[in-house]
Amino acid sequence: MQQHVANTLQNSSFPEAIAPGATAALGVLAHQPVRGDGCEGGREAASWSAEGAGLVPFKTSPHENISAPGSIVVSFDQLTMNEARIKRLRHNVWLSAYLQNMQKPGHRGDQPWFITLTYVGVDDWRPDHMSKATERYRRWCLRMGVPCRYTWVAELQQRGAVHYHLMVWLPRGVHMPMWDKQTKHRGRYCKPFWTHGMANRQRAKQGIAYLMKYLSKMGKYHQFPRGCRTHSTGGLDEHGKLIRSWSTLPYWVKCLYGVGDLVRVGGKLHELETGNRLEALYKREFVRDKGKVVGLLLTPLRAVPEAFHDGPYSRLPTLVTDYPPVVTTP
Repeated sequence: MQQHVANTLQNSSFPEAIAPGATAALGVLAHQPVRGDGCEGGREAASWSAEGAGLVPFKTSPHENISAPGSIVVSFDQLTMNEARIKRLRHNVWLSAYLQNMQKPGHRGDQPWFITLTYVGVDDWRPDHMSKATERYRRWCLRMGVPCRYTWVAELQQRGAVHYHLMVWLPRGVHMPMWDKQTKHRGRYCKPFWTHGMANRQRAKQGIAYLMKYLSKMGKYHQFPRGCRTHSTGGLDEHGKLIRSWSTLPYWVKCLYGVGDLVRVGGKLHELETGNRLEALYKREFVRDKGKVVGLLLTPLRAVPEAFHDGPYSRLPTLVTDYPPVVTTP
């Protein structure tokens, strides 16, 4: 099972895809998600790296008059930032949905449900609508005694209104209620999950494909309202949380460390085994044009590491203890 997942992820179209199966012995990290880049900087410098912020280097050569060999100039151009944000969105949603859709050995997979939530008016969107809807759904799952597992993504309609697509996993035999209708529990009616418009539901055969279909429509000209979260996921197990946290690290950090190797303490990344603090790889400076900040210059302080030679799970066989061995019959 683990080898199948690893092969599938490594052959995917996402260059930073990784395979699940991190050890439960490192489950403490699930409560301290590893994010960021371990970079240092002055008070003025941003606290995230180019990749961590969703920014991408200029596609042309770096500015020779301001950058040293090996430096990276990151553009703050709005379209460039939008394009990077969409790219990061596609990867994160794909990974989250893949982890949710995995079947544990000896268990039948849950039934995925595809949910669409729309607004009545174009300007009805508010930042807390989706969090309240998923919280009501979470309470319904608690009453039903089933896990609350979901991944959702925001999209802009042609009329300019925000709407949402969700993939929700329920045990087979449990029926998904309509999100815009009241639910009944022990003779008492409960508020609908979604109270701002209409909802649609249907059983899905390929959960990941449904979500990625809508993400394929997005481009750098998509401009979401300020404060709008574009995606989220809930209900991942301890392994999934470790994997997803690792996937948000900058590329150079992932070249050096595998899943479960780092922990965040006091806002800084530390090696789990030794407790040593991860030193910054880049020095950061703002790039200004006529007094306006237009980019970020990243200058390497030491040699940039090569790709993780054995992959993020090279230590996996010595760590995993909670999955039974796979027995094959001749």
